[in-house]
Amino acid sequence: MKAAIECRKKLNDGIDPKLDIERQKQFKLITFDDCAQKFLEKKRNKIKTTYIYERVYNNEIESHLGAIGIDRIHSYDIDNVIQRVLHSERPSVANQVLLFITRVFKIATKYKLITCNIAQKFSQSEDAGGADKKRQRFLDEHEIEDAFSIFREHQHKIPTASYIALVLLLILGTRKMELLSAKWQQVDLKRQTFKLLDTATKTQASLIVPIPDLAVPLFQDLKLLSGNSEYLFPKRKANKKPHIASETLNDAVASLFGVAYGKRKPRPNCMANVDVEHFTIHDLRRTFRTLLSKIGTRREVA
Repeated sequence: MKAAIECRKKLNDGIDPKLDIERQKQFKLITFDDCAQKFLEKKRNKIKTTYIYERVYNNEIESHLGAIGIDRIHSYDIDNVIQRVLHSERPSVANQVLLFITRVFKIATKYKLITCNIAQKFSQSEDAGGADKKRQRFLDEHEIEDAFSIFREHQHKIPTASYIALVLLLILGTRKMELLSAKWQQVDLKRQTFKLLDTATKTQASLIVPIPDLAVPLFQDLKLLSGNSEYLFPKRKANKKPHIASETLNDAVASLFGVAYGKRKPRPNCMANVDVEHFTIHDLRRTFRTLLSKIGTRREVA
């Protein structure tokens, strides 16, 4: 009876008791991680490349800010995270870290967890990695030979499937996840074609990529390694995706350069022994494009 009276009183005051109950059921945003997951959830509904944001958060931010209440984070905490990345000589990643933190704080202000976005006080030019420069890194032929020889020497870091993936990225010129998320139904070894689906490409356009003769045995080896999986590169560990995780190749190659992400401890720079400067996975695609020009491929084709 008392509850009914209270309910009627709320209705008379313009308060919907049912709405209040629904609000109580909503997940509470308390920590930085709560807000970060909310941000990532919104991104997943809009773009296909959310893994880029996830990689930055998981590798560079989560262990330092994730468990802290969003209203307890100080400007010094933000600066410390950025400086850690800058000290590892990765200015572009420092910019990504600042951008991610700023957007998470924007979520927090939107839901009135905090009154102002303290991350907006930081600037890319003064506090992070500076103006983004268009990356020009590509590997010359001796670097390709030396880098892949190091890959073969460190099979604990670059197992066979990962090695094949790196070779295919270099000779097919696809984007990383166009290859790693591919299914066997996209591969026709008789016609020697690899179809990129419009749902998997950045440009949302399908494309038929020819498979060179020398690459056919690599696909045949992959078929054996993948077993009964419908994916060329099935997942190896617990992973939300059914295929290999987006950061797997990045982490493996970075570790051989003595670079470690997140809580991992850096190992010796194996590439220093063969005088190969640091490169990223996407630099293999740029190398592919550069080599096309070198052999005289027309610009519009390349």
